[in-house]
Amino acid sequence: MKTERLHGEGDTIGQHGGRERETIGQHGEGESIGEHGEGESIGQQERDRVSVNMERERASVNMEKERASVNMKKDRVSVNRRGRDYRYVRRYILIFRNFFIKSVKPALLAVVQQYSSMPEPVQVEDVDHVPVEEDHDEDAEYEKALDEEEAMETKEEIDQELADLKDEAEMTVEQLRAKYYGGESASNGTTSKGTKRKSQEELGDQQRKPPPKKAKADVVYTMNVNGAIDKAHRGKSLKEIIALPPSALKGLGSRVDPMFKAFRIDSIEKLGSWKHYVNAKAITVLASLEEEGKRHPESKLNINKALDKAYETKTLSEVCKSPISCLQGLAEWTDTVLKDLYLHKVSDLAKWKFCMWAESLVSLAKFESPDMSS
Repeated sequence: MKTERLHGEGDTIGQHGGRERETIGQHGEGESIGEHGEGESIGQQERDRVSVNMERERASVNMEKERASVNMKKDRVSVNRRGRDYRYVRRYILIFRNFFIKSVKPALLAVVQQYSSMPEPVQVEDVDHVPVEEDHDEDAEYEKALDEEEAMETKEEIDQELADLKDEAEMTVEQLRAKYYGGESASNGTTSKGTKRKSQEELGDQQRKPPPKKAKADVVYTMNVNGAIDKAHRGKSLKEIIALPPSALKGLGSRVDPMFKAFRIDSIEKLGSWKHYVNAKAITVLASLEEEGKRHPESKLNINKALDKAYETKTLSEVCKSPISCLQGLAEWTDTVLKDLYLHKVSDLAKWKFCMWAESLVSLAKFESPDMSS
């Protein structure tokens, strides 16, 4: 009895134990962890880690760009400083050079004069600093600018000048005398008694000679009439231009030369002073000032010697609208010839730009100076 009860309990435990194991196998810890546990949390961590790395890379790239821009700015500043330093050095060299020429060199010459038996030497003038007479004309400022440009020497010239000064500093008194006064110095640095020297009279003549005057800078002219003449004649003077045929005016071809020869016009000068153009221009100008129907009864105003008889009694405005042949001295065939130049009325001839250009060239040519003098 006792044995059976124990076996019964064992069976019960075995059965329940097996069920519990099955339950754990189907719905236990392994499966729930695999489906909803650490697996999902690990994937999220990986994504977070990747995003953090990307942010770090972006930050490093931005830092590199900032470093590059800062380095570029530093390079620019250093280049500017080097250029500025070179200008300062060059300026100080020029100051030292001028100081030496104006102060040190005369002192050296005074020492040479004191310890030599030569007559009083002539003050040596520096070729690069010849005094210029003051000029108070309108070109004074321009000449001053040129002098400033000449004073600005290259670095090589400054180095050469400094080298010459260094050589002079190592010379003896006799060698300096030979260099500046033409004396002869012996190989041992002493002067022989038979050395020829310039007399006081020669030195005085040399001292009285005025310093060479600098040539006046050429004046640059900018005046031109390029818009009125062909390109081939732009290098000519006004007097040469007005002697050319009318076809030299810009826009007129060579075909107009035979047409104008019919009116005895073979040059720009004759075209600009053509009496029929001058009369047409005067009529057109005064026509704008005419008051219609208000002529004074006692007035004897007329231009009968400029018009054909049929147009003598017309108003100035009516004459302006008349054919060009109404001008006295022009036949009717004139209208046919000038029609090819689009000239139909008296006012057209008065306002024709080629006649106006020619007239202006002729007027200004009277004031042209052949030798460019004022």
